Amino acid sequence: GRLDSTNILEKPLLSVVTNISLDHTQFLGDTLAKIAAEKAGIAKVGTPMVIGEWLPETKLVFEAKAQAFGIPLFFAQSTYQATRTHADLYGQQFRVAIEGENTRYEDFSCDLPGLYQTRNIQTVLSAVERLQQAGLRIDASSLKAGIAHAARNSGLRGRMSVLREQPTVIADIGHNEAGIREVLAHIKQLTYRQLHIVWGMVEDKDLTKMLALLPPTAHYYYVKPDLPRGMALDILVPAANAAGLAGEGWPSVQAGYAAALAVAAPDDLIYVGGSTFVVAEVI
Repeated sequence: GRLDSTNILEKPLLSVVTNISLDHTQFLGDTLAKIAAEKAGIAKVGTPMVIGEWLPETKLVFEAKAQAFGIPLFFAQSTYQATRTHADLYGQQFRVAIEGENTRYEDFSCDLPGLYQTRNIQTVLSAVERLQQAGLRIDASSLKAGIAHAARNSGLRGRMSVLREQPTVIADIGHNEAGIREVLAHIKQLTYRQLHIVWGMVEDKDLTKMLALLPPTAHYYYVKPDLPRGMALDILVPAANAAGLAGEGWPSVQAGYAAALAVAAPDDLIYVGGSTFVVAEVI
């Protein structure tokens, strides 16, 4: 976005906005349109811009920015529509419809799990198409290999990462409403006996809205990430219990995680999340 450190680049080959959700509202604004305006601050004269996802109130913002700068604007989901054809704990496969004079279809594998990767792959394909047009040599086999081994090649962790099995432990750094909704949608598609959630947050998140998303049938282990902004347990635990999310506070992330492991049966599922900083302490 406009205030991001990467925005120091004066002449990038391409600008990409992945999605827009309500987060960091104290800096970016309290509406999707305001946040979109901040994200559009990465636009540069002479640089095409790809938008991964849009809503009616954000699309207008991006179109106005592109018109003001006189730059090409591309909406990934207008050209690429990905459908998941297979998934497991460690990755998934997609069939992508590519719009043109004649719609064609391509199959892709990806070693990143998570329902949201369906939309991310659309953004990637649109971005790579623009980079090819800018002169970068990215052939079809390299593109497919890069997507297939995205986690392995990048070392990315904390996005529906499987930490162990029996019980299965997954960790995801989703930390706003949109991110948590995506994680929970993914969890609903998994098979398990009982769900255990090791949960912690930082102070600047909307506690009430976040707790309202969580399933009341899970067993909760509340923790405070080890940083000054970590939400105190004497705030988190009473609010969570009042929201019908029964659980106890633990003195550290590791203590809460160990407690969940001690209780969980081999066919249970443990989800560690709520904050990037919580996940960082278990992976």
